[in-house]
Amino acid sequence: MPANIKSIELRNLQIEDYKELKKSMIESYPEMADSFWKEDQIETLLSKFPEGQLVIVVDGVVVGSALSLLLKQEPIKR
Repeated sequence: MPANIKSIELRNLQIEDYKELKKSMIESYPEMADSFWKEDQIETLLSKFPEGQLVIVVDGVVVGSALSLLLKQEPIKR
């Protein structure tokens, strides 16, 4: 990473970030075909658990993310 970084920000993901998010996912996993979440999947994450979706923005560009899911575990019946 260049030494002349002006800003680093950790914030909640917004749907407007999708194009940059997709690009960062593809660059992170070049050996995997379709290594990115689809836009409708991101919209679902944002509608169900917006506070669990984070991005790292360096100088206005999304360079990383942490996407979270909420799971409901059913009790084991014995």
